[in-house]
Amino acid sequence: MACCRDLRIRAREIGDEEELEEQEDKRARWLWENSLRRHNFVGFVGELLKAVVAGKLDKGDKEYEAWVEEAKEVEEVSKFDNHDNHEYHFVR
Repeated sequence: MACCRDLRIRAREIGDEEELEEQEDKRARWLWENSLRRHNFVGFVGELLKAVVAGKLDKGDKEYEAWVEEAKEVEEVSKFDNHDNHEYHFVR
């Protein structure tokens, strides 16, 4: 890790409010990302996925198959969309 002067200090010294806000936002994102790294969400996500699939199966095989087919269609369409666009496609 490189050691350098805190850019927030420099921004305060020169009175650059925009840079200061940007640096504060960056630090907040770092805190959030680091908190996510401290936890292992694999088990949680697995259980959540099982619950969602079980809920769909409880509605019947036709409902489940329609859900899977809709997801396949959304995935197929998203392959041809703008690859730089990182929007999420939600399936009902």
